[in-house]
Amino acid sequence: SRAGEILSLENWSTESFANNNFVDIHGLAEKNGKPVSNGIVFAVKSSISVLSFSDFNDLLSKVVYQIAGITLIKDGEFTLAQMIPDSYLWVAISFPDNTQLEKAIEELKNSPDLLGRTYNIAVMERFVDSATTQLNFDLSPPDTFLDKYPGSVTVPGVVSFKFHSDKKVRGFYYKFDSENWVFTTANAVTFEVYEVGAYLFQVYAVDIWGNVDLTPAEYSWEVTTFEIDTFIVDAPPSITSSTEARFEFSATVEGAEYICNLDSTIYFCSNPFIVTELGEGKHTLKVYARYLGIEDQTPAQYEWVVDLTPPVFYVDYAPPPVTSSINIFFSSPESDVTFFCGLNGSGFRVCSSPLEVTGPDGSYYVEIFARDVAGNKSDLYATLFTLDTNPPAILFDS
Repeated sequence: SRAGEILSLENWSTESFANNNFVDIHGLAEKNGKPVSNGIVFAVKSSISVLSFSDFNDLLSKVVYQIAGITLIKDGEFTLAQMIPDSYLWVAISFPDNTQLEKAIEELKNSPDLLGRTYNIAVMERFVDSATTQLNFDLSPPDTFLDKYPGSVTVPGVVSFKFHSDKKVRGFYYKFDSENWVFTTANAVTFEVYEVGAYLFQVYAVDIWGNVDLTPAEYSWEVTTFEIDTFIVDAPPSITSSTEARFEFSATVEGAEYICNLDSTIYFCSNPFIVTELGEGKHTLKVYARYLGIEDQTPAQYEWVVDLTPPVFYVDYAPPPVTSSINIFFSSPESDVTFFCGLNGSGFRVCSSPLEVTGPDGSYYVEIFARDVAGNKSDLYATLFTLDTNPPAILFDS
């Protein structure tokens, strides 16, 4: 009986692939009239453009004999020109021991034939029972898709790409700008790009049947460098009684994001930037513009004071409620206050000490308060005076 078989593929023509996309191996792999219980289908590609089955069989028989001590029997011969048009030779082989079969395939990947030619081996399908197994061959090209890529404009540094195919693949060929195509079994690559300029990345998939994506996925981008400056274009007063502050920023690069450092607390801040519930005292805002990872090294800075304390205000002298003249003296120990005076409810105006009220005799309602630069107001001084300039009458008793 036969110890092992190479199953002939001479009836698996290009036309049958195109019409059916599968080959039923029933009847091709039999041992003593019974289906073979272990087998494998693999693709072979030579280092030359044309490969005959007889050339490869010599190497295959040698390796299998060395691995398992088994002499293979081949059924028929055929040439690559009769097979699928991607320069691959499809081979089906039965083997009594699956472990030894796997070892033989691995050895084939590393062994030259008598002429020194090497072969690329790609396992396509494994079958357990050739009587019930149908091998499906796919001749349609795969599609390649980019999943991760840099922005359209980047700064010098590392860029990463990630990609996939809609089919099971042997691997991918990728090309970075003007460099040569490189094969990889990974689905991601990274590059260090430090020169300013325009770049192009391309990648295409090769599926397990050897079909090639003829329209590579590609992505172009620009590497540039620049300096960025930050400006605060709107801010609260330097002294204010408001516990809310609103800022607006600008940068020399359009589309920049902003990082705010408010009293040593870091924020990724919007523009405009609004902060609430500020405590009384001095506050400092530093803002950095950042774009494509480049950050302003000289941030814009603004300091202001939140003052919630009303100013101190003294009335140093005021006449009695009924008086022949109304002169009121007032002061404050604070140097940055403004005084406001009102008379008989007619509104307030800025005033200074002393306040002199003149007019005909009668009632005068006087109001005075102080306001500091933060807008805080002191308590209101309000008093009703009666102005009487008529001397008292002297009466003599008769």
